[in-house]
Amino acid sequence: MKINNHKFGESNGCTTTFSPRQKSSNVKVKHGSRCGHPGAVSKLNWEYLRTDEKGDHYRFERSFPNDKPNYTVVTKEVLYRGQEVILFEDDVQRISMFPAEENKLK
Repeated sequence: MKINNHKFGESNGCTTTFSPRQKSSNVKVKHGSRCGHPGAVSKLNWEYLRTDEKGDHYRFERSFPNDKPNYTVVTKEVLYRGQEVILFEDDVQRISMFPAEENKLK
């Protein structure tokens, strides 16, 4: 997953890698990340929900600007099929999910 802060350039941001599936069917695994610049920090939480014939299903939650008292929280479910998906985008940040580097080369 990559968070890009457009305010400071297209290549500026954070990248977080994770495994999509939980290790046991009885255990839910949540992931989290925090990235941005002062006044524009996003806090992301996400969890893998399931895989079916359509792809991998996730639930994402973004708190923004997380470093300010008036932040908002947006939740959305996403279907991932192995190609880049833009999760959240505004005039400050673009947050997307994409294949790990070794999968991009295949």
